[in-house]
Amino acid sequence: MGTTSLRGICGPKEDRDLLIFLAAFLDSSLARYFLFQTSSNWGILRPEVHVEELLRLPFPLPDACPDPQRASEIVREVSRIVTAAATAAAEPLADRDGLVRGARLEIERLVDEYFDILALEKALIDDTVQITIPSVQPNRTRPAVPTINPSQQRQRDDYTRCLCETLNGWAKNGPFVVRGRSSASEQLGIGVAVLQKTRNVESATEPGDDLSDLLAALQRLRTATSHKFNTLEIIRGAKVFDQDRLYLVKPIAQRFWTQTAALNDADEIAGTILMYTPQGAA
Repeated sequence: MGTTSLRGICGPKEDRDLLIFLAAFLDSSLARYFLFQTSSNWGILRPEVHVEELLRLPFPLPDACPDPQRASEIVREVSRIVTAAATAAAEPLADRDGLVRGARLEIERLVDEYFDILALEKALIDDTVQITIPSVQPNRTRPAVPTINPSQQRQRDDYTRCLCETLNGWAKNGPFVVRGRSSASEQLGIGVAVLQKTRNVESATEPGDDLSDLLAALQRLRTATSHKFNTLEIIRGAKVFDQDRLYLVKPIAQRFWTQTAALNDADEIAGTILMYTPQGAA
């Protein structure tokens, strides 16, 4: 028979708001992201965090933050949200699940502000908490694996938008911008994102490729490459440059269309462009 340990947080009465904020932070996406990345067991054996690993969790006090006054305000605001939610949940017929969801949404925003989490950092955290962690060690009660579930069009659109915004951000004030679109087929298990380099002064239109017929798009892509492939399977995961366009052929699974994947692909694309040597150059 296994054993269960219970841990608590205690301190002087004058630190009540700070202790409530600490408890709320430990339940946040940011804390789960950090612990998942640093703990010795989570993701390998079982979702367990040892005490010494928990104590490594960064927790700067308000006085150590860049804006101590605002940090103190956040601590008090989180304490108020938790206290109000706990009071409301004690009422008869209270929607406790709804109260918890609402409180967590408010607290997440405030915790991100307290720790000065940037938008790109938040995207990595959300991908880890919402897709990667639930995919670790599936079992009979939790058979779904989000990383291999088919992506939705909204996710592919978000991926393409993040990829273009990242590349355009690195080339800020340049004469060109990158625009893109994507399409996929669940039957084929393949998705294609098409990026096109255009003049910055041109109207913000998407690439003109008609991707409604994915097979035809893949055939055009195959024709554009120098190698002749016998099957579509070989071309999965390919990045093919064709004049002012870049074709990215990816499996349809969610892990290939996350914001994290967009940032990694942007880094690889930029590196490929920087390392490219035109034919005939020394």
